[in-house]
Amino acid sequence: MAMLRPVALLLFIFFFFLPSFAQSSDEQVKERQRQKLILVEQVLVDVNTLKLPENRAFVYAQVGNLLHRIDDKRAREILQIAVSELIEAQTIAEADQKNAPNLQDLRTSQNLRPRILNIIAFFDAEFALEVLYKTRPPRVARALSNLSPDYAQKQSGREKFQNDSYLAQSELNLEQRLIALAADQNPERAVALLEKSMEKGITGETLNLLNKLRLKNPAKARQILYEVGEKLLKLNYDTNNRDNYLNHQNFSTVMNFLNEFIREKPADENGLQFESAQFRNLAGKVISGVLKSDHPDLAYTASMLVPIAQKLFPDSVAPLKQKQTALSRYPRHWGFSSDSEASELMQSDAPPEKLISEAGKFPTHVRRQLYQLAANKYAHEGNIASAEKILRNNLPEDELEQALANLGWTMANKAINQGNFTEALNLINQLPENKRVHSLIALAESIYRRNPQENKSFSVSVLEQAKALISDKPEDSTEMSYLLQIITKYAEIEPTEAFRLFEPLIPQINELSEASILLNGFTGGQSHIRQGEIIFYTGSPLGVYVGEIDSTLGGLVRADFNRAMQAINKFQRRETRISL
Repeated sequence: MAMLRPVALLLFIFFFFLPSFAQSSDEQVKERQRQKLILVEQVLVDVNTLKLPENRAFVYAQVGNLLHRIDDKRAREILQIAVSELIEAQTIAEADQKNAPNLQDLRTSQNLRPRILNIIAFFDAEFALEVLYKTRPPRVARALSNLSPDYAQKQSGREKFQNDSYLAQSELNLEQRLIALAADQNPERAVALLEKSMEKGITGETLNLLNKLRLKNPAKARQILYEVGEKLLKLNYDTNNRDNYLNHQNFSTVMNFLNEFIREKPADENGLQFESAQFRNLAGKVISGVLKSDHPDLAYTASMLVPIAQKLFPDSVAPLKQKQTALSRYPRHWGFSSDSEASELMQSDAPPEKLISEAGKFPTHVRRQLYQLAANKYAHEGNIASAEKILRNNLPEDELEQALANLGWTMANKAINQGNFTEALNLINQLPENKRVHSLIALAESIYRRNPQENKSFSVSVLEQAKALISDKPEDSTEMSYLLQIITKYAEIEPTEAFRLFEPLIPQINELSEASILLNGFTGGQSHIRQGEIIFYTGSPLGVYVGEIDSTLGGLVRADFNRAMQAINKFQRRETRISL
């Protein structure tokens, strides 16, 4: 009987306290929902004060997205308003030739329209398809009408074809993605929707659509797959022909189909039925085109084709690898060299001595990368003297300071990963002052994450050191960004201090926003500000970049919702307040 007492006690606790736990949780959910609805109502009042229909369209779409789980009927009504506002914005953009460069998003559908369509499609993809056709801009419609395998030959140059091809492929991708969602949401309509989509063209979504159609109608999927293969075969893969341009989207689509064709399938998988001769011919045509090419951008493509060649054309494997090496030796504009030998050396486990001895045979910019890698390896071994020596002996003065700072951070990061936080702090304090703030912020976060309760005071002291390196009123965008990062960390560790630091920044941010808008009006306009109003969806809601303020406010909201809302309401711009 004594053995049963602990169990009885646990059952008593479970049945007695669980309802109160559940009630507490339910109350939290209800409170959050109440707060959300209050904010939604406030936004719906404020949105009518916005000048630009594109801003109103964006806000209505976001509100509809927030409401659809709470009040589906009202969410749909609000999304209808978003669509009306989008159409008004597009109409104005088409008529305003003077400001056409700043209205490209509305004229070519690269940002706002896809966002709104994807929100609608989340819970009604067929309605999203209706909106897609209703809101298709004339520029995109023309691009779709010009999308054909021989269109490149009709152009005087590649630029127009590239632009048209990109617009058309983006629109087809979006349409087929919506169709796939509609088929999932309405299985009875799936076959008709999928068949219709196949008539429009081939995109990155086509393979996914065919797999969905295969589950509903295998015979139709096989027929369409054959038609797709014929269309892919008609593309010109000779990239040395200046009249031909095979864009990256088309090539990516081709590779998707070829990789699916050669994929080893389990015996019980009833996959797509490829016409073997057709797709073998397609692989041969692509491989032949790459082998004839001298274009350096195809170096990576040659490597991607090797697994396909191994399955279908083994004799092509060695020539493809040679072509990759040859194309990789073309100079690049910046960054790490793509020279295959250098890349292989950098990615190997070679000791620093080997990197140093091999460095001399490479171009100067590659050689310096190898020296820095060797220095990092010496540092990880604890041989700091050799690491500094190799850098000082081989790097020019203008690169040496940054390389030494990187070396210091590498050593500090190693100490952090080992939990040696005091050692890491000493190493960071030896870095140049302009390199120290970011490192101190990262160290404070690592210290706190290791043990929030025990390490809180240590973490705060590190943040205080970081803050001491920045002016109370940041003097440039770098200082502002660092200060916002510090505030974000304080919001989690010491919220009171986070608000104390953040609230005095709001007047300065208001000044920066107004100055940016004033300057924009004087200099002729930019795409993120129009008619004196900040565009919500193209950049910072402040009209000027001042660091990751969204992340900072997210931390403040989690720490104290009401005080964060009071802070937001101190921003002067109505579009800033609505966005935040």
